[in-house]
Amino acid sequence: MFDIQIKVGALVKKDDGLFLISERGQSTHQRRTKEKYLWNIVKGTFDPKLDKSLLDTAVRECKEEINVKVKVEKLLNFVYLRENKKIRLQFNFLCKVVGKDTVKISSKDKQKIYQENINDCKLFSKAELQKLKQKDFIDKRAFVAINDYLAGKSLPLSTIREIIK
Repeated sequence: MFDIQIKVGALVKKDDGLFLISERGQSTHQRRTKEKYLWNIVKGTFDPKLDKSLLDTAVRECKEEINVKVKVEKLLNFVYLRENKKIRLQFNFLCKVVGKDTVKISSKDKQKIYQENINDCKLFSKAELQKLKQKDFIDKRAFVAINDYLAGKSLPLSTIREIIK
């Protein structure tokens, strides 16, 4: 029996920068080392009880993790990951901050509700993102998403055809 989850990532843009969160975990390169804070994109699990669509998940996760309202602009990529009996299907979206919200991580009390352990949120320039290595990220999915963003890859949102009954 496989554990299958649909994950949604949000690469959050503001001006010419991209926000990353610093989250406690182990990099795929550091399985045998102590947990530490590593860079990640905003992401979470699609929940059909809360979300009507994958885009709704991206918007919800941005609000939960960094307290900001976003507009989903494009589908950046789709990542399939299989490890033993776990399968993760991750849709990564390029989002833009809308309104005058100040980007800030959620309180520790709120993070406990969502089982998060976020330490910081930082706006990176493209030059700064290019200097980051895979070992700086919490997982390969985030690293691939950042590299696809830097390479200018994306798909129109119409690529995802959502049929809701």
